[in-house]
Amino acid sequence: MSAFTEVSDAAHTTAAQLLDRTNTRTLRLVLCDTAAVRRVRAVRVPTANVAQWCGKLSAEGIGLTTAIMAFPAQFDAPAPGAEAVGCSAVGEIRMVPDWSTLVALPWCPGPAFVHVWLRHRGGSPWALCPRAARQRALDALADDDENSGGFSMRVGFESEFV
Repeated sequence: MSAFTEVSDAAHTTAAQLLDRTNTRTLRLVLCDTAAVRRVRAVRVPTANVAQWCGKLSAEGIGLTTAIMAFPAQFDAPAPGAEAVGCSAVGEIRMVPDWSTLVALPWCPGPAFVHVWLRHRGGSPWALCPRAARQRALDALADDDENSGGFSMRVGFESEFV
């Protein structure tokens, strides 16, 4: 399974229906960076043509500096040497929502939460996207060749909001 598949119109429609049904006006685009810090970009959800807006958001994404993946947990500035691995304040990637992760926040009416893929402007995957790296690791684990046994992984985690 590829992490970067085309998003169907049905996904946009389903996302729009959830956003309309829950009266969502703010969408939180969320990524977890290499320091295990959740980074959030909040965008306003329009009151009309929500499915079209979801499609446009999937196609174009929201801009983000590549330096974000080089921010240590203790301060908001790139770590020394970040440019050497492609994390510069000059470069830009796009936050593209994974509509399968969309949830309305039951404890806080109004906003919704969606995880994002990090892609280049043309839609190609960015090598440092944490979700893509996880997917590559899972694909390699599941690969049924002489070096592995076609394994799958099941994990549990505790997610705390501080």
